[in-house]
Amino acid sequence: MPVSGLVEVLNSSNGWQRDMAQQMLIWKADAAAIPISSKFVFSLGSSTLLDRTSSTSFSTTETLENGESVGMNTTYRIDGAMNDVRLATSWTPKNWLRLGFGLHAISGHNLVAVTQSAS
Repeated sequence: MPVSGLVEVLNSSNGWQRDMAQQMLIWKADAAAIPISSKFVFSLGSSTLLDRTSSTSFSTTETLENGESVGMNTTYRIDGAMNDVRLATSWTPKNWLRLGFGLHAISGHNLVAVTQSAS
């Protein structure tokens, strides 16, 4: 059962179900959901949405003005990623009503490095 389902079971009127849900949350040791009380739940998570890390190398022969040939090695290294941090909370004022609020912060970077060397 996912963490969100276990958190919902914490509001059950059945004591055995509440105890089992609490034990399963402890066994999972997942900080994705933290019940603040029987009516409030807080959640924090993060993930990498896109990982663009790669490297490409190739060799060419360049001819100089004096006619001499020089081998060139070129490497393109791309380092980039997009990350998502999520913060959510929910409040259950009645058993049939749950209100929630969530925020997303998306950050990322993209770096392209080119190196050339004569061989």
